[in-house]
Amino acid sequence: MTTTLDIIDTAVKIGLGATIGGLTSYVLAVRSQNHEKHARDILDKREFIKELSLKLEKVDHLNGETALQFYSGELVNAKQANVSATEEICMASAIANIIGDDDLVATIEKMSDLLDNIYTELNSEIPSENVLYNYTV
Repeated sequence: MTTTLDIIDTAVKIGLGATIGGLTSYVLAVRSQNHEKHARDILDKREFIKELSLKLEKVDHLNGETALQFYSGELVNAKQANVSATEEICMASAIANIIGDDDLVATIEKMSDLLDNIYTELNSEIPSENVLYNYTV
């Protein structure tokens, strides 16, 4: 014969089991979402780093183009290549800020200053090869 106490006992056991199952599911779901978010953040950062690398490679190429044009006597083309490099370094700076690495931001800022100095020298009345050669980051 089933008593009221047996019914209450069974109900409490079922309730506790459901509560434990629900809490366990909730904790696992939160952990899984946090793990997925962390994995997405890593992938996003990797994409930003890849994009930054491509920008810096383009800056290097354009800087070489600036030098080639300068040594060929094509001052206007040298200035245009330098301006393009400056545009790319500005985009690289924005990406570095998104990545959040202070050392990287500072280094790119130095590169930007260097490109500005090169442009200033290219715009001088008689650009000096020695001055341009001595610019370093």
